[in-house]
Amino acid sequence: MKAIYHILLVILTLPLLFSCTDNDFSALSALTDREKTIEVNGKKYPEGLFSFTGYWSKTVHHGTLTVSVDQNDRYEDTYETCYYSFHFDSPECPKEGDNLAKMNLKLEVDLSEEYDCSYESGDLIVKSTFNKKKGQMKIQLKNLKMSNKKKTEEYLFNGTVTVPFDYYIDAYYY
Repeated sequence: MKAIYHILLVILTLPLLFSCTDNDFSALSALTDREKTIEVNGKKYPEGLFSFTGYWSKTVHHGTLTVSVDQNDRYEDTYETCYYSFHFDSPECPKEGDNLAKMNLKLEVDLSEEYDCSYESGDLIVKSTFNKKKGQMKIQLKNLKMSNKKKTEEYLFNGTVTVPFDYYIDAYYY
């Protein structure tokens, strides 16, 4: 008797499983792709598979968010991951609505040991902080322009990304 119920259940749910059209899948795919890309200097790249943890330290009132971007290797069918670390000063831990671009924002490219670029224009807005156990922050980059003093290196960022994030009360990171 149980077998008949299981067969009926499968027969009833099969049409639901396969009822999506190609348009449904492409719309879902486009939404997923758009949310997992970041635009750097006018070109869209997938958000990197590997992330570094961002943090804010109460002791030094300083924080960092690192965004990883996978760029196509022009010689191979692989990706090279680039890291863009945004350093900021804030008297309090960032919260939803904060614009980190207004907090002495500096940019470090590919984890070099010194800050390469300073803020020029645009916004880096905290959209949400969530998942307290894992500590994640969703940030939106809106025409965020960073450049070095000589303006030989310039970066323009657009997109929304989720970055791992930790809050340190007494840790010293700088």
